[in-house]
Amino acid sequence: MKRLFQFAGVAAALMLAVAVVWFVVPHGEGALRNRAIARRQLALQVMGEYLAERMPGANTLVLGNPFTQLRGQTAEVYAYEDAALKGLKNGGRDRLVLCGVEYPELMPAAVQDPSLVPIPADTTTPLSFLCVEGSWDRVLAKHPGVELVVSLIGLPADIQRHAAWKDARPKFAFIFPDFRVLGDVDAVVAAFKSGKIIAAVVNHPNAPPESEPMARAVKDEFDRRFILVNAGNCEVVLRALSNR
Repeated sequence: MKRLFQFAGVAAALMLAVAVVWFVVPHGEGALRNRAIARRQLALQVMGEYLAERMPGANTLVLGNPFTQLRGQTAEVYAYEDAALKGLKNGGRDRLVLCGVEYPELMPAAVQDPSLVPIPADTTTPLSFLCVEGSWDRVLAKHPGVELVVSLIGLPADIQRHAAWKDARPKFAFIFPDFRVLGDVDAVVAAFKSGKIIAAVVNHPNAPPESEPMARAVKDEFDRRFILVNAGNCEVVLRALSNR
């Protein structure tokens, strides 16, 4: 009987250990989702650090995902947005003056069903094609003193017609943008060289599989997953990516 109780105790301990591992250690699709969210936060943190060094004290406006302002979205939509904002705040700390978050207006068809709006199948930022024309200018007009705009949703397809793009201020920073809306590589390089785009984070073409666990050091994980593009490396990086 004593052995039976000992066996039962060991079995219970093993079951408890399995339960702890199951709920604490990410696994399966949940693990991939959690890592993707964590990596988005990391990407914005590194960008925030860079922007804070280059433009300390800048009045900064964030352009966020307008779908987060609608009810009924998947949990991931809100989680990605929260992670991005947290990462930017952690990176910028008190060296960037965050003026707030604005959300460009969505096309009525996009609100009804995003699949109704034709967009390039391989775009990295679908929201570039889902916002109402001129919506960026309208939200930026609320913040006339803004010096830096950090877009979490890429560039709008009509960016070339926006007054905010033509003016010297503000400067822009992007996360995973679809630069094709600006034209060819020369046009994008020119935007960096002119200082209109101060930074952008793009996916590293040789990044390891998403299923691979994250590196412990922030810099190590960033360097193997992403590239921070700036005026100094834009030509090399963008031409290399365009040739893939």
